[in-house]
Amino acid sequence: MKPQFRNWLAVGGCFTRPNNISLPHAAILLAGRIKWWVLMFFLLSCATGHGAFIGTEFVGRVTGSDPAFNLRRDARVKGYFAYDPQGGRLQVAGQAAIFMFEIPAHQFRVERTSFNLGILNNFMDWQGIPILDVLMLEFTYPGGYGSFSLLSSNMALFPNNQLPVTVPPLSAFDAGGTIYVTIDQVQPYQTFRIDITELRPFPGSIIGQPGIVDTRRTGGITSFRFLTQPSTRYTVQVSDDLTAMNWITLTNVAATLEPIVVINDAEPGLGKRFYRIRKD
Repeated sequence: MKPQFRNWLAVGGCFTRPNNISLPHAAILLAGRIKWWVLMFFLLSCATGHGAFIGTEFVGRVTGSDPAFNLRRDARVKGYFAYDPQGGRLQVAGQAAIFMFEIPAHQFRVERTSFNLGILNNFMDWQGIPILDVLMLEFTYPGGYGSFSLLSSNMALFPNNQLPVTVPPLSAFDAGGTIYVTIDQVQPYQTFRIDITELRPFPGSIIGQPGIVDTRRTGGITSFRFLTQPSTRYTVQVSDDLTAMNWITLTNVAATLEPIVVINDAEPGLGKRFYRIRKD
């Protein structure tokens, strides 16, 4: 069943939707007869300011694909998202993507520097009975839209409708986790679905360390990303030999309000190369 929804609007701190727009895929999958106005009751944090950034990695697999995408079923998916829990519904970065996923077998990659993020607290079925708590991320896609949803039957999972300061483990989302992407500017709509199979914090992020993620080597350049913390400076260093302890500074990262920083090493050589990030 194809999801059909558009970007959410915020009215008085609530999720709502314009008229004649159908429900998000979470509603379609779980309660096809839920009326759009029910979503008016799902609040989310609209706080301002910058707290500690939250970074979460995920792994999944393709479980369905229409011909326009032609993705192999069970193809592996990996990605991440990062956000400011005090930043409110619209999460925005300047340059580096704060949401990314890729399907390596198809060389398919989506990166976004902004997305809508919110809590659907005590999500109701068509009878008005609360059945779920949902963490939902919505993003743009050429010719359509996409969403990342984590669903839980524990309706106390997100107290006070606040964005979590740590994303719960996948086991907490017993009703499933999915990514949908839909192209709706042509008929029939074209969709693919990803089921989430792993969910974990960025390495070291729980204890405030800048864990490295999304390591790649393309055209002789090694690149990786790490999660920053507001107003913190970093030194990125490299070494070809861990036993010699000859760390050389690759670059310095000034204090920033960007959650994700991208590091490129244009001269990695042909041998082993080690990287470390020091908080200054």
